[in-house]
Amino acid sequence: MDETRLYWDMPPTRTIHYKNGGRVVVQTSKYSKAGFSVVLTCAKDGSMLPPLIIFKGSTKGTLIKTVPAAVRAACGDSVRVCFRPQAGMNEQVMLNEYHTLAKEQAGDRDILLVMDALNAHRTDAVKELYEKSKLHLCIIPAGHTSLLQPLDVGIIKPFKDRLRACWNHWLSSKMDAQTNILVGPLDRASYVEMSQMVADAWSSVQKSTVVNSFKKAFSGV
Repeated sequence: MDETRLYWDMPPTRTIHYKNGGRVVVQTSKYSKAGFSVVLTCAKDGSMLPPLIIFKGSTKGTLIKTVPAAVRAACGDSVRVCFRPQAGMNEQVMLNEYHTLAKEQAGDRDILLVMDALNAHRTDAVKELYEKSKLHLCIIPAGHTSLLQPLDVGIIKPFKDRLRACWNHWLSSKMDAQTNILVGPLDRASYVEMSQMVADAWSSVQKSTVVNSFKKAFSGV
């Protein structure tokens, strides 16, 4: 399991332009610094759980009542959403994820949950709940996730690359077909649109990519 920070705007980092041109225009919106988090979970056999998107917002109110239902109607079980004030992982999200992971247990099989040293991953409440089951926490020391966290080793990058491609396709749909210029001011994607992009990007990650990333991360274990 790992979380990654994403943004509502994902303009390309490269483009094609005339040599010695005075300026390069990149189409984007005003939400380039507005972010959310995605929790990704997968196993060494290549299986992957639906991603959990943590949007910024109150845990009470209209959004929490309407958005998850709208996302389920559009995306089915391919993605999950929740809201948190900081749009990031916290203790409550970890406690909620316990129940999702517990459903994935086959019989008495033990599950080793490999995560980084984020405080929310190792609070007393989280440790107490997980220790009561066969879900064992394995916390990677700070500075070593690029070597020992399979998601960091080779999974998150292709996921983000595909997500950027999905976003660029969405952006293209907002442009004039003849001029490739935005038609009117650009707002960000809707919650449902972004959820579908995340689901599509995650489903595009190959099983072999997941398996190979685990092998590379645990090659010396």
